[in-house]
Amino acid sequence: MISPFERMMTVGEIAIYLNVEERTVTRWGREGTAGFPPPLKLNNKTIRWREIDIEKWMKGIQDEQRKSLNDYSNDVPILVIDRTTRV
Repeated sequence: MISPFERMMTVGEIAIYLNVEERTVTRWGREGTAGFPPPLKLNNKTIRWREIDIEKWMKGIQDEQRKSLNDYSNDVPILVIDRTTRV
């Protein structure tokens, strides 16, 4: 059940928030791309997303990117320059 106090977002609001086209948001919602939350149908013509679901999705994406960068950084050799030695 949807609480009357929950913030609901339109396709347009999400598109602006994520800096993507509205049709991209619609496709992600339809296909579940990268775990994107499905929309809630309020009636035959109206769909909305709960703001909390979008925020959780964004946090998950950010956590995955952070983990990916951390995994990658462990494989990269680090060059240490000793500035006390003259070349």
